[in-house]
Amino acid sequence: MAGGIGELAKLRGVTLIQARGTFLDGHTLEIKKPDGSTDKLKFENCVIATGSSPTMPPAFNIGDPRVMDSTGALELQDIPG
Repeated sequence: MAGGIGELAKLRGVTLIQARGTFLDGHTLEIKKPDGSTDKLKFENCVIATGSSPTMPPAFNIGDPRVMDSTGALELQDIPG
């Protein structure tokens, strides 16, 4: 899904940056890239997408294969009837 979003962004002239950032003010972001380098990014408009991680609340972590997180649901070999 992330790759598809990246392609859609590119087609619409949106710059996609994968980094960690800290706002310096309302129009400046200090970003730290995966390679460890840092940079300041000035912008008029900014969209921040934080992503997600699958999780299982302890009350539901009962070891039953029918109880799964979002990743498990997307990796099903057979779709239930």
